[in-house]
Amino acid sequence: MEGEFIKAKVRCAICLVYAPNDHHERLVVWNQLMGMGAIVGVPMVLMGVFNEVISPNERRGGSEVSQGMRDLHNLFQDLQLVDMEIDQQFTWVRKMQLAKLIGS
Repeated sequence: MEGEFIKAKVRCAICLVYAPNDHHERLVVWNQLMGMGAIVGVPMVLMGVFNEVISPNERRGGSEVSQGMRDLHNLFQDLQLVDMEIDQQFTWVRKMQLAKLIGS
């Protein structure tokens, strides 16, 4: 499959993201990414640290959808991003907190 991707000579924009911890500061980054998505003219690959999850089941003990989750979900929909599946349920651990940090 990897060879097929290279043979197809797919052009894309690769963006490395390190989103702030603060919700309002993250919104600034999401808006910048949406603006970039509107002008780059090729598919975008986003990877890095988003400091948010898309759904409560990506956080141990999570049960409610937060505004931050909705905002990240909207970013993914607006840019037509796909969350890549990984083999680990959680990719971030601090003391007893677990979360799946995403990259697309």
